[in-house]
Amino acid sequence: MRLTDLSYAALRRILLKLEFSERTGPAAQHIFEHEPSDTIFIFRPYKTNEHIHYGDLFSVRKLLDERGVLPAESFDQLLRKNTA
Repeated sequence: MRLTDLSYAALRRILLKLEFSERTGPAAQHIFEHEPSDTIFIFRPYKTNEHIHYGDLFSVRKLLDERGVLPAESFDQLLRKNTA
């Protein structure tokens, strides 16, 4: 599976800035929830500096836009800032 240039730590910072709450699932998954938009992301147990898989990043971008949390273009701008 292909990896992005974005680390799990950078994605985590973005989601927390967007007011997602964070918890750990039963198999050490990373779970982020945004109650106002009814959006939940469940990630495998990434290590802090591990790079995110393209599929995970694509899903986050798509759902943030669809749920009205953050337009796709704004998400792309945040990614550029966090991978520069």
